[in-house]
Amino acid sequence: MRVRHFGFLANRCRARCLALIRTALAAPAPEPAEAPAVTAPFEGYRCPTCRTGRLRVTLHLAPRRRGQG
Repeated sequence: MRVRHFGFLANRCRARCLALIRTALAAPAPEPAEAPAVTAPFEGYRCPTCRTGRLRVTLHLAPRRRGQG
């Protein structure tokens, strides 16, 4: 069993229960998370061999279903 799926950390009641726990402990509410910084567009993965070049997509393969060759 995974503990995070039960009790006050269960997805179903997490926000409500954590708010109740904070009030019971007289803890301040968490500050809202900052928006992620804007980053440069993704230019591909580095070459695993030379670590200087970039890998490029040359062919897209369709997903295969189970039982097909």
